[in-house]
Amino acid sequence: MALGKEWIKLHVDKWLDGSTRHELTPAERSVWIDLLALAGRYDKEGKREGVIPIPKQSLCRIMMVHPTIFDRAIDKFLKYDKIAILGDGSIKITNWNHYQPSRWEIWASKNPDKATTNRHKHPQTLTNNTQTQEGDRDREKELDIITSSLEDVVNWVKGQEWYPAFKADYPHFKDSDLLSALQWLRSKGKRVKLLNRFLINWAKKIPPPPSKGRVPEKYTDPDEL
Repeated sequence: MALGKEWIKLHVDKWLDGSTRHELTPAERSVWIDLLALAGRYDKEGKREGVIPIPKQSLCRIMMVHPTIFDRAIDKFLKYDKIAILGDGSIKITNWNHYQPSRWEIWASKNPDKATTNRHKHPQTLTNNTQTQEGDRDREKELDIITSSLEDVVNWVKGQEWYPAFKADYPHFKDSDLLSALQWLRSKGKRVKLLNRFLINWAKKIPPPPSKGRVPEKYTDPDEL
């Protein structure tokens, strides 16, 4: 029975086509995936430490692998900075956060029916859905609007590929409007999957500067977005 996490995230393309496929032998890859699973089992209370507090002999028994293969795999993991050996001999996954599911994914795994029909009503993680080039897959980014600093979120938004086109379509949308939109999301405790769509809806509610002879449109409360 799992002591910590029930599951961890494994990126399919990265696992099948990434550097690990070429760095490790099949036997070494089996040791690596077992280490990830064990790190998840011992990740108590969601601390995400990625530490495996099990001695080598026990690890070999659990993995059903010969100590020679295990030692060779550990040497490779250290070489490629996949793990670190702590002072007490425990193994620590160096990039443990990379394998952590978002709060939305955890909720969806426990509520698959509700996640399918009511996805927009539940906590989600702000992700960059812009299509990236093949070489950029390893740089997948996630940013949580609620827990990240407002400055980080603003800079992240301005760095998205869609943002210049958005600004061109809505030139009256100012930095202060972006700040207001993000502050409103934080005050409501809301996360959105596609921030660009949310900002488009927000910008549409902001009346552009009135031209001569034109009556400004009525402003709509953001809660109606």
